[in-house]
Amino acid sequence: MAQVKLEIGSVATAMTLSGGTIQGELAAAQRYFEVMGAGSSGRIVNTTTVEHYIRYTQKRVAPSFALTTTAPQVYDPATGTKTASGSTVSLTLGSKVNGTTVQTSGYSVLVAGNWAIFNDNYLQVSAEL
Repeated sequence: MAQVKLEIGSVATAMTLSGGTIQGELAAAQRYFEVMGAGSSGRIVNTTTVEHYIRYTQKRVAPSFALTTTAPQVYDPATGTKTASGSTVSLTLGSKVNGTTVQTSGYSVLVAGNWAIFNDNYLQVSAEL
């Protein structure tokens, strides 16, 4: 058994927050893990590829990434088209602690030069110990 605390008496020790406030506690937790929601905008590179820059809370080290879907969708406001990609999703990474570039490809109806919205997808950013 681990991470158990026993106390003598009927009153437990009050909880202490690492950040001093609930907002500080959230900020401390986000240095380790965060899920970025849908709706980030991106640049359509060509008819098959979209590039998004996703900014997140600064992590304690360069994080690892995972998409929560295998068929990312993109909405092209210029054409009114919402489409799922083919099988290619590449995460262009570096040693960035507060943002990354995500490239999704395999689309067939996009217009190069337009902006698109990364839709119905979630990016997990993890800097766990």
